[in-house]
Amino acid sequence: MDQGRAFAALLSLLAIGASPDRAPLPREARWTDPPARQDVLALEPPECLRLPKDRGERARVLLGRVAFSTPLLLGGQAARAGLSCASCHRSGRGNPDFRFPGMTGDAGTADVTSSVFSKVRGDGVFNPRPIPDLAMDPPKISRVPASSGELRGFIRGLVMEEFDGTEPPPAIMDGLVSYVQALGSDQCAAQPGQARSAVRDAGEAILAIEAALERIEARDPASARMMLHGARAVLGRIDERYPASRKARTALASLDRDLQAGQRAIDAGREADIILVRAKVKLGKAMELLERDAPSSLYEPSQIKALLARAP
Repeated sequence: MDQGRAFAALLSLLAIGASPDRAPLPREARWTDPPARQDVLALEPPECLRLPKDRGERARVLLGRVAFSTPLLLGGQAARAGLSCASCHRSGRGNPDFRFPGMTGDAGTADVTSSVFSKVRGDGVFNPRPIPDLAMDPPKISRVPASSGELRGFIRGLVMEEFDGTEPPPAIMDGLVSYVQALGSDQCAAQPGQARSAVRDAGEAILAIEAALERIEARDPASARMMLHGARAVLGRIDERYPASRKARTALASLDRDLQAGQRAIDAGREADIILVRAKVKLGKAMELLERDAPSSLYEPSQIKALLARAP
């Protein structure tokens, strides 16, 4: 699903200027066990990520990191619902509070052979299993460099068979392998969990734009386009949190159009660099607006609590 259409639909669902208590739940709350929604919406677990010193490998890890949080990667029903790898593996970890109709039993489980998301692996049997923590739990597939080919095949199977996604560009697959290999329990103690914030999320969108620029320079338009899908998905998630701020949501919609223009330029074989550099600068300036209106947003714990108190 084109994340631009999803973003436009989101804007139509949330009336600009509506108060937070009348806004629908952010999508990630809809696949979160209700008792845990407050914490999930307000806090982010430590990522436990070791960034390589080598510049090229570092770029691969960051590329995979963006793809990991991009619904377009999974495709099919999962993308339409807004799910990404990070929905089940928050911050590259696990998700003990994940709950999705037809896919989970107890919270924190998933049926990886569910027909809800896969025509290939769907077996008609409801058999959910605990979602593993990619940093803390023993890996199903070895993550040492010598086993990169096996891990690559495993991830490819998850994307294309478990979720009916399309074949990811080679650089995206390389990035996903590098990202998963860079997760480790030895990094958790040095990286405490943090409060969710618009500024942090906007920073993630900037990283995605930078990854798109790097892929354009590498003459890899398919990967660049996916990075922009990732950036636009982040803007959509921020937008959900600002139902009471007309200015913030207008700025986000304008930025989304800029990134869509970048995608169209890539598709047409035109230079997209200038468009994306300008969008990056524009997003940096929008952070001030997002921070200013944060107290009335759904990043503010008291606003989250008020919304959840009214949720069905």
